[in-house]
Amino acid sequence: MKLRAHLLERGRPMSDITASVDVYCGSGEQIIRWIGVTACCRLAEAKGELVQAFVPQSVLDSHHNVLDVEVIVNEVLEDGDEVFVEYSSGPRQFTVKWEGRPVSPRFTWGEGAPVDGGIDAWLEALDISRLPNLDQAVGIQNQALTEDIQPLRMQIKLAHDVLKKYAGILQLVFVFYTSSGESNEKAIHCDFINPTNFRGFCKGAKLISDAFNPQQADSVFQQVLGCSPRAQEARGRGPPSECDLADFLLLIVLLAADKFSREEGFLQAAPLQMKVEQLIKHNVIDFVVPKIQESLAGFRAALTPAVEALLDRASDLLRATLDSVVFKRTKKSRLTGSQVDVKYLVQHMQRWGVMQQIPQSVLPACWAFAATREVDDVAADPTKVTLKHTPVALTHSEFPRFMFATIREMYSAARTEEPIEKYLAAQFDNIFRASGAMAQRAGLGGADEGPDDGPQDG
Repeated sequence: MKLRAHLLERGRPMSDITASVDVYCGSGEQIIRWIGVTACCRLAEAKGELVQAFVPQSVLDSHHNVLDVEVIVNEVLEDGDEVFVEYSSGPRQFTVKWEGRPVSPRFTWGEGAPVDGGIDAWLEALDISRLPNLDQAVGIQNQALTEDIQPLRMQIKLAHDVLKKYAGILQLVFVFYTSSGESNEKAIHCDFINPTNFRGFCKGAKLISDAFNPQQADSVFQQVLGCSPRAQEARGRGPPSECDLADFLLLIVLLAADKFSREEGFLQAAPLQMKVEQLIKHNVIDFVVPKIQESLAGFRAALTPAVEALLDRASDLLRATLDSVVFKRTKKSRLTGSQVDVKYLVQHMQRWGVMQQIPQSVLPACWAFAATREVDDVAADPTKVTLKHTPVALTHSEFPRFMFATIREMYSAARTEEPIEKYLAAQFDNIFRASGAMAQRAGLGGADEGPDDGPQDG
């Protein structure tokens, strides 16, 4: 693949070209950033000057549209295409941004340096007070229930603290139920829970009683949807029909307030934070978390010493495999950095042949296994489960366990009698070749061998 790169100084008319060079890209698996850097290096060589004198600022297509420098070359350009590379004296590279880029969250300032809000910034900003009729649900208007009732704003603050304490395990439960009640033939995702999923959660958590029936639970779901910021953003495009993780935490609050205020007992007069913690500890942790633990037990049993040794030997290729997905992210991707959201990863897994034998409804359990790699028993101490990225994503440290869990589901579906480590090695070999990780390793001087370092086909 060959491209013609026209170089011009940033701020000059597009017709004022300094020089034109040919850039040979092989199969075009590089990212656009590489074209800009390479073209500027060629210009420096031609002029006999230092490379630092020509710092790439943007790469534009033949129609003068700024390209996303993180996109793979062969996804947006073809052999023989022309591009324009703008340069300056620097010092920063690629200061010209492409249209439609994701907006980075604002930084807060610490002592002399910006501080990223972190993955829990949305949780800190969660506004429980937007829930409708919350004062009635917690009995604020019925002073006869208690003589020493806390102001609602204090109850909300303390309930917020309870949510932060259990946010990790609640996220695990949320993701686990994204496939509840869904057909195995239906493609699902891990970032939203629909009414069918929610009913499955209420049933699994034993929230339904004579005083709190399924219709009242459905009403809670609709109330939370109605006050969701996404409902305000819809602007006539139709209200949302599914809850995201932030909505799910608000569901927990309103469920606790509504359910326990209807049922007779000491919780009827209890403050909001006590109702929320009781629902989480008694209903969610006692009834739902053991089911999650049971679903993860099969993965843990299959993680034999031989399998762990194989995962260790394949670690470099697994990292290269995830990198191949990171580098191919388009500007529609919802994450930056080294995280890859599962919904986008599935598209690549299908190309690798991984998702042909199993339904996507197994993926939430596979992610849960990867996300709890540091917690042997999530039911024993749920507070040790930490909050992960949302939308649901994978990092380099979680990716090996996720792929192992997915292939273990394939192994179970295949009903083969061969040892799981041999099946895993064969599947890894196919994935590494299909993703290009094997070729990348060979190009860097590594041996073109599979993860088991055994004989190859042919």
